[in-house]
Amino acid sequence: MKFGVVVFPGSNCDRDVQTAARAAGYEADFIWHAATAVDGFDCLVLPG
Repeated sequence: MKFGVVVFPGSNCDRDVQTAARAAGYEADFIWHAATAVDGFDCLVLPG
C-alpha cells in the first residue's frame, strides 16, 4: 500500500505521518496540496 501525505503551507505532522506509515511497512510520499495528479496512491492522508 502506498500512502500520499498531502502537505499544505503551515501544516504540521506531515513528517510524523510519513514516519509512522514507513514504520508500519508502507511506502509514503509527500504530495503538495496543489498537485493535480494523485495516481498511484492507495491512501491519501491530510495531517494536521
